[in-house]
Parts: sequence; structure tokens; C-alpha cells
Amino acid sequence: MRNPIAGVRRDRTAAVLLAAGMVVGCVAGVALAYRVAVRTVSGRVLDGHALRGAVASRSAVTDYVQGVLDVVSVASLFGAAALIAVIALVRLRRAVGLAALVVLVGANVTSQLLKNVLLHRPDLGLTERTPATLNSLPSGHSTVAFSVVAARLVVLPGRLRPVLAVAGAAYATVTAAATMSAGWHRPSDSVAAFLVVGAWVAAVALAVLLVEDRSTVADRRTEAERRTARRLLVAGGLLLAAGAVLATVAELVGLRPGGTFVDGTAYLAGLLVLAGTAALVVAGVLVLAPGLTFTPADPAPPPDPAAHPDPSEPDDSAEHVT
Repeated sequence: MRNPIAGVRRDRTAAVLLAAGMVVGCVAGVALAYRVAVRTVSGRVLDGHALRGAVASRSAVTDYVQGVLDVVSVASLFGAAALIAVIALVRLRRAVGLAALVVLVGANVTSQLLKNVLLHRPDLGLTERTPATLNSLPSGHSTVAFSVVAARLVVLPGRLRPVLAVAGAAYATVTAAATMSAGWHRPSDSVAAFLVVGAWVAAVALAVLLVEDRSTVADRRTEAERRTARRLLVAGGLLLAAGAVLATVAELVGLRPGGTFVDGTAYLAGLLVLAGTAALVVAGVLVLAPGLTFTPADPAPPPDPAAHPDPSEPDDSAEHVT
């Protein structure tokens, strides 16, 4: 017979390892994006070509897409927080609502601290569109957009998550593309923003798993959630691979400052990496979000007096010989 306690422990251990792995992976990803795209010549040149390609490819469509940036603001962040609180209260899940708000606030504060205080952009002697030492990693706009998506994934019921996951990944990618077309951010800025949000979701999930040691992780993922997560993982991996191939081609062609590298190709590579990163992080959020909902462990049933009679009590069913 299967031991239910052992099954619960394995389930919880797997969830803890998954959340911890995602935290480490996202933090390492931010560090790698900063190291390559900000502190190396080839990374900065590639990022710069992608930005020029985005600005050069402006059209009526991209001008319309930039309208997305008008709704990504501090006001929209407070509006999203209020909506999340309402959803959590309506669903009587105040703890889950608090977790979503921690993700929302933590991710945006972290991005601002990283961009304006902790990370610095050295002057490598390159000719760039923006001031050489003006750091823009991570993107604040992309952090706002993606953190709203992630927080809503946490508070919404499982039946709605698959649709929101796909739409949210697309929305975050469009927002990142709009910041590029506007000339505000490079691809690496939004990649780092997506990873910051992913790290916060995983960190909150890990904290809940470690603190709620007397609860069992309810496996509430529906088949639609599992299927969507798998598809997002596959799609994200393929998109990242395609972006890496284009970046490798750029290196082989001879990427250099002031060279003749096709800006449009760099722009396409940046979009592929953005879409791939968004898909992978959303897949991780989709897997972890149900684990933020806990159900108390079922208490052991009281002993049945009929099955285990008290020896001190007389047994009326026995025959007494006088």
C-alpha cells in the first residue's frame, strides 16, 4: 500500500527544489545578461545594433504598438495591485493575495535598485545612441508589465491560468518590443526584467513552502495547466535557440562597432530572445503558482473504540460463568 505521508513529503521536496532552482536560475540569468550585454564589447555592440534596428523599423504598426507603453505606468501598477487584492478577497484567499502583492512590489523595487544603484554601465569607448554610462538594465516598463502578469497568475483560479499565461507572455514581449522601438531599452534590459520577476515568484513560493511545514502542497494543477506549461517550455527553448543562432551568425560575420552588420537581423535576434525568455519564465510561474495554495494536512482520525476496546471496560458480549 502506498504511504500517503511519504507521497506528501516527496511532493513538497520536489516543489522546494523546483522553486529553489528557479531562484538560482533567474538570478544567474540576470548576472549573465549584465555581464555579457553591459560589460563586454561584443555584447554591447550586438545590443546596440538591435536597438538601432528596432528604431529603424518603426512603422504605423509599431507606432500603434507603442501605445502599450501609455498604460504601463505607476498608476497602472497601483491599479493592478488593487485588482489583485479584490480578486484575493472575493476568492477568500488573502494569503495568496499577499504573496501576489509581494511579487508585484518586490520585483519593481528590485529592478529600480539594480538599475539606479547597484549596477553600473562602464564606458568602453563605444559610439552608442545613449550616453555611454547611462545604465538601463533592467527595464522598469518591462518589469511592471511582467510583474502584473505574474501576480495575476498567482491569484486567479487554475482554469483561467493557461489562457492568461499565453496572453501574458505575448503582452510582455510586445511591451519589451515597444520600449525598443521607442529607443528606450535594449533587448537585454527586458530580458533581465523578466528574470527579476521570475526570481521573485520563485522566492515567494520557496518561502511559503519552507514556512508552511505543517501543510501539504495541494497538487491543484489542471491538465490544461500542465499542457500549457510544457508547450511554453518547448516554445521558449526553441525561440532562445533561434536567437542564439542569429547572435552566433553575427559573431561569425564579424560584429564590431561601426560595422555593417544588418541591424534588422540583430533586432530579430533580440525579439526571439525576449519571447523565449518570457515563455520560459511564464512556464515556471504557471508551475509554481498552484503551489502557493495550501490545504491543512488531514488530521489522523480518532481511534474507533469498537475496533480497539479498552481492556478496563467490561465486555458485555462475553459469557460470564457463575
